[in-house]
Amino acid sequence: SQFIRDYLYIPLGGSRGSHSRYLFTIFITFFLCGLWHGASWNYVLWGLYHGMLIVAHRSFVALGTRGFPLLDIPITVKRLLMFFFTMTGWIIFRQTDLTQLFHYFTLSPFSDSDQDRIHALFLGVKVAIYSLPLWLHSFYDLRLAHVFHDRPLRLQIAQTLLATACFIMIIISRSYQPSDFIYFQF
Repeated sequence: SQFIRDYLYIPLGGSRGSHSRYLFTIFITFFLCGLWHGASWNYVLWGLYHGMLIVAHRSFVALGTRGFPLLDIPITVKRLLMFFFTMTGWIIFRQTDLTQLFHYFTLSPFSDSDQDRIHALFLGVKVAIYSLPLWLHSFYDLRLAHVFHDRPLRLQIAQTLLATACFIMIIISRSYQPSDFIYFQF
């Protein structure tokens, strides 16, 4: 990411200039980041997709919620939407066969077989288990930090115990099937 920032984003203008120029710079940077991952259409699409996500987010932040009451939605809903959009991007990144990729995006959950629904439920539960440490950490930061605000040693102990518990949960819930690190394919 530092290479992309130092040799693409900043030379293209970074955040200098008008807001539209800034958004264009972000979009081009992500497009080139997709190309950097490989000369395959899925990487180009992934770069364009993430560039559009970032540009849309920065545009909504710049507009604020004035006149856009639909944008004033709870933070949990925003996080769930961002999770959905991010996971969609990883499908684009991982699937190198564009025919299969477009097939994935045209599937309907209403036409799935019972076996497909069970598989989807299993994957959903697995994602929930893997993300549980993140949710616990977020809950701790938002709700429990004020309890220890005047007791720094107790706060450090609580944070250490929570981080340890999260690490143990990740170890327990990990997959036992070997899988190659995604960048080994390059």
